[in-house]
Amino acid sequence: MSDGLRWLPLALVGLWLALDFGLKGWSLVNLVPGQPVALVPGVLSLVLGFNPGAAWGLLSGQTELLVLIRLGVGLGLVGYLIWKAQPFPTAVAVSLVAGGALGNSLDKLDDGTVTDMLYSHTLSAVTRVLYGQDYPVFNLADVWVLWGVVLLLLVRPRPRSIKP
Repeated sequence: MSDGLRWLPLALVGLWLALDFGLKGWSLVNLVPGQPVALVPGVLSLVLGFNPGAAWGLLSGQTELLVLIRLGVGLGLVGYLIWKAQPFPTAVAVSLVAGGALGNSLDKLDDGTVTDMLYSHTLSAVTRVLYGQDYPVFNLADVWVLWGVVLLLLVRPRPRSIKP
């Protein structure tokens, strides 16, 4: 990425944070816990929830540890974006993971929980078959982290094959 665009990944981190906090704030004002609102019937709904841990309630009650890990990852990735210019797809991927990590760490600072609101009927159908339980309600920060990791896997440099 050219030096003129080095600010772009940082702006993207800010955009991911703004979208995440915007939806979390809107959800707190407009949704009632336990009362789903269908966005795409049978596919995606909004359901307000609060998670004191990570996905599936892992590390529940470990607020300080989770905040420190997420904050460390997010700030470390922001520092990496500032320190070393990356190709555009890599910069976008890293900015997504950074924005997601920071979004959930900052949200958890408020009351020890992360605000979740997205419920995937499709993912729940799969996890019910595999594990006998619904897929957890999640938020945009979780989506950013997932998309960022997937994008990093897609754009990572491939090792060259050694020809005999």
